[in-house]
Amino acid sequence: MKNQIRKRLLLILMAGLLILITGCSEPSADAENDMAASDAPVTITLGGASTSGMMFIICSGISECVNKSYPGSSVTIVPGSSAANVIRINAGELDVATTHAVVLHSAANGTAPYDEKMDNAAAIASFYSSTYQIVIDKSLGISSFGEIIEKKVKIRISVDQQGSAASLAFDKLLEAYGVTREEFEAWGGSILLKTQSESASMLADGAIDAYGLQTLWPATAIQENAVAKDIALLPIEAAIVRDLTENYGYAPITIPTGTYDFLDEDYATFSTSTVLIVPADSSEDTAYKLTRSLVENIEYMNQVHAGLNGLTAERMMQDTGVPLHPGALKYYKEKGVLE
Repeated sequence: MKNQIRKRLLLILMAGLLILITGCSEPSADAENDMAASDAPVTITLGGASTSGMMFIICSGISECVNKSYPGSSVTIVPGSSAANVIRINAGELDVATTHAVVLHSAANGTAPYDEKMDNAAAIASFYSSTYQIVIDKSLGISSFGEIIEKKVKIRISVDQQGSAASLAFDKLLEAYGVTREEFEAWGGSILLKTQSESASMLADGAIDAYGLQTLWPATAIQENAVAKDIALLPIEAAIVRDLTENYGYAPITIPTGTYDFLDEDYATFSTSTVLIVPADSSEDTAYKLTRSLVENIEYMNQVHAGLNGLTAERMMQDTGVPLHPGALKYYKEKGVLE
């Protein structure tokens, strides 16, 4: 009997010792990986825009922010467009991409340029308002975009690359007037798909009569055109601007007198926010790290481009077009900019 008691006591002591040793042992490799995951570098593919535009500069800035916060990260920037980027994000072909709130509005509703709804997108941040501006050779004497439609003017206009925010805005503008691209070209008008820089050069050379762009103001391309050519911003009727804001997700905006040397009165037009998105089903860790990288390096982003001067964490959460990703929400809450 005494021997049995001794054996039981010995087993209890050994079990206790085993628990003590296990509790004091080094963490497993898996545990170490979990602990280090929050500071691990990331490898992502970022869908941008034309290499000649402002968006490419911003994408380069985003890449630098990621590497500042997570050294050793790899951010591959690939060319794209606002519309195409949403398609690739929806399909999970990109880890992160730039687009515009109005494009996300079209994607969520399955309206042009989309044939079906695309709702696998969540926001990380919104950067700035991108404003639609139509530059025209002033010598043509055209007083408004409505005059082109009403009189079926044979005008040559570049609308930026297909799938860009500016190209989409032009289509929505035509739609608001009850006209299609086919009808525009049927009466002798010409629609070209050139980048901002190409469009500005062509206007300067007289190869086109006008071009539309969706960007910040004052736009460098417009300022450069104004140096050697007599140009104007083509007015858009107030009723049309109202239609675009009510039906397509745009916001009304006014470019004030004096923004450009040639602008002698306020220019009423419409705008949309530039947004950084990820797939809605992407990991919380990736979204968190992207958001943290931008907020931690907000002063650097302010210097990347004049259009980002004054960008704040609070501004980044506004006008995103789609809900913020849970990973982004988590970081904004940690920073105290979101309750």
